Amino acid sequence: MASATVYAGAGDGNVRYAGTGQSWATIRNAASGTDAGPTTANDHSCYADSSNPMIYRAFYPFDLSVLPGGAVISAIGLNVYVVAKSSAAGGSVTVVSNSQASNTTLVTSDYSLVGSTEWVAARTNFSALTASAYNVFTLNATAVASAQAAITGFWKVALRSSFDLDNSAPVGTSYLQGNFS
Repeated sequence: MASATVYAGAGDGNVRYAGTGQSWATIRNAASGTDAGPTTANDHSCYADSSNPMIYRAFYPFDLSVLPGGAVISAIGLNVYVVAKSSAAGGSVTVVSNSQASNTTLVTSDYSLVGSTEWVAARTNFSALTASAYNVFTLNATAVASAQAAITGFWKVALRSSFDLDNSAPVGTSYLQGNFS
């Protein structure tokens, strides 16, 4: 069985909502972020902070049309290079779908275009991430089926913290700083 590596495209990066003085629910449920960082090298991919309330969501579009015709996707390992991390608040990272408007850039209105169905076999605790290394998120059958359905075009995934997905405000800061370049 052959394997293939497909890299995220130019539309990868993050969208952040910084909500000083706002409730966690307001920040989490905002329709748009406060800023977007498409293809930003070494920026926060997934971030949750209670002292300076903000959430970062990472976006990764993959052009699957580069795969050979008739390709069958049977398993997916999402490799994210972690430059730095913090696990002071605990929590974990999960993978979900995204429906960002463009395949080549990000805008603040993409903030709310992340899914809530988890695409991982198991969440990865921030404390279990290895800095200065690729960390592999093993995706589940739902993600594999989604990728197979998108085989002739773009397939889009996002990283969210457990605090974000579960709507549970952190006490402290947890993040992974990824490399999108």
